[in-house]
Amino acid sequence: FVARTMSFGAGKRDAYMVVTNPNGGILSTGTFGSTEDDWIEEIVQFDDYYYLVGESNSFGSGDNDVYLIKQHK
Repeated sequence: FVARTMSFGAGKRDAYMVVTNPNGGILSTGTFGSTEDDWIEEIVQFDDYYYLVGESNSFGSGDNDVYLIKQHK
């Protein structure tokens, strides 16, 4: 699952991803983003990767640019 965090990460609000096993045990966690607000709205699983799709105010040419992350499982 993904959420937003202001407690840790690189900026104001960063995307926070948690991967769990079928029993709910945490397998891995990570934050994504930079100095401004960044967030994820969708997760797509394909083969051995998760594709995280959201918006970024840290990257791109202005506010609310498309933010796409390819994350290995």
